[in-house]
Amino acid sequence: MRNFSFLKTLILAFIVLGACSPKEKPVVKNYWPQAGVTYEIFVQSFYDSNGDGIGDFNGVTEKLDYVKELGANAIWFMPIMPSPTYHKYDVIDYKAVHPDYGTMEDFKRLLDEAHKRDIKIVIDMIINHTSTEHPWFQESKKGRDNPYRDYYVWAQKDTIADFLNKKVITLDSDNIRQWHDPGFGEDYYYGFFWGGMPDLNFDNPKVREEIYEIGRFWLEEVGVDG
Repeated sequence: MRNFSFLKTLILAFIVLGACSPKEKPVVKNYWPQAGVTYEIFVQSFYDSNGDGIGDFNGVTEKLDYVKELGANAIWFMPIMPSPTYHKYDVIDYKAVHPDYGTMEDFKRLLDEAHKRDIKIVIDMIINHTSTEHPWFQESKKGRDNPYRDYYVWAQKDTIADFLNKKVITLDSDNIRQWHDPGFGEDYYYGFFWGGMPDLNFDNPKVREEIYEIGRFWLEEVGVDG
């Protein structure tokens, strides 16, 4: 009898637990990043609208119907911000567009025309690092007391060697080649890819605030979709 009572209690417990189990998450149908086709564009080599040999925003605007006919419902732009390199993965100004591609007004017109065709616009936002020509880095390298110093990762050469020897370094690489000599002073800066791309220091809350503001600018003021 005692075993039967225990069995009833156990069954009841399973029923209660089953009723309390979390419900399955609702499936969002037709969520465009997952349900559609995204067409990636490197503006510089896509379509030149003015004959200067460089692709531009107006050229993309002219070809939106072509992109739509391919079945794409979104365009993902490789970096479009001012940069000293051809690939533009090292940004100088996060709130501007590269002058070779046109003006911000040209880009906004492209956005409007894309949205008329139900095409979303996503931009490649490079926030792991900047260009050494970015104003933040130009200030950061002026000295340890500069308010922008901790926007990047700096360390003395002896300290870096000690980190590597003790295996206590917490960055992406334990290779001394990721540390770069600015050509003056005792401190080196960290740049995973190469010396022209110093990594931002996301342990600094001011850097995180700057990036949040940049994201807000592009989403709310410019009007990109992602």
